[in-house]
Amino acid sequence: ASSSSQPEPAPVIRKVDPEDGKERSFQEVLERYQARYRPQEVREYWHTQCTLTADAIAPEGAPLPPIEVLRMCLICGGVYKHPDASKVEVASALIKGLLAAPAGGAPVAQLPTLDFAFDEDCFRLAWEALGLGAAGAAVQR
Repeated sequence: ASSSSQPEPAPVIRKVDPEDGKERSFQEVLERYQARYRPQEVREYWHTQCTLTADAIAPEGAPLPPIEVLRMCLICGGVYKHPDASKVEVASALIKGLLAAPAGGAPVAQLPTLDFAFDEDCFRLAWEALGLGAAGAAVQR
């Protein structure tokens, strides 16, 4: 028997389709509705209307699907805005934390792509203030 360094495949997440109460994977929902709806509409339906099954929550220690892209937006204002921190300062702290070496020393290739949504340009300003290069530049650790 040969040992493989390939990671185990991610478990397929199943959700309950509220239209008929049946459990389906995203691929199955996409196939079911592709003739009636655009893929983006099916994706939104999957995320907002379909509910996780009881089995969908992984037991302790079970592998979870990898996060490929992490999109962030910084929402602050009104009662949630800290009086002593600007958006750029908060964005800088988030970027520093996300770029810190992960626990367990995961290889950079396994880390998600960080996709910062436009928010008064605070992420671009923070990125450049941290000396990480032009906005949109990849960071290698």
